[in-house]
Amino acid sequence: MRATPDVNWTGVSPQQNFTPGPASEHRIALNDLLLSADGKSHVTAGNMAVSVLDEIETPQHIRERFTVSDM
Repeated sequence: MRATPDVNWTGVSPQQNFTPGPASEHRIALNDLLLSADGKSHVTAGNMAVSVLDEIETPQHIRERFTVSDM
């Protein structure tokens, strides 16, 4: 496979558990599995949606992958 430096891409990954639920406080990291205050790795669909929309509106992770976690 050949690298294509002129392609702008962004990847997003949920945490270990991706659950239904509203947006609330959340955090973003790069290639890390994050733990919430309860010691578990999870993110709600609402938090994932807000993070993806924020990334579309104000790109912060061009040519990299980021992950979203509930607080």
